[in-house]
Amino acid sequence: MSPVASGRQTYYAYDPEPRRGLVRSVLAIVVLFSLFLVVGECVYAAHGDYTKTRQLLDELMPAFTGFIGSAIGFYFGGKARQGR
Repeated sequence: MSPVASGRQTYYAYDPEPRRGLVRSVLAIVVLFSLFLVVGECVYAAHGDYTKTRQLLDELMPAFTGFIGSAIGFYFGGKARQGR
């Protein structure tokens, strides 16, 4: 961290780098947990009926795939910026 002097006090600029790995790990765990939650809820809501389960998953998975794509894009976009 680099100090920034302001009058008599010294402030340190925020450096997100030390926590970046932790935040990405937490995001990955949340995405996986939500995937299992969505699939589990679809199976539970359909009461074991395969056609209802498939119909629910067909409706929900495109939105969830977009969510996962955004998270992966965020991750690899951050990696690409670090390499520059």
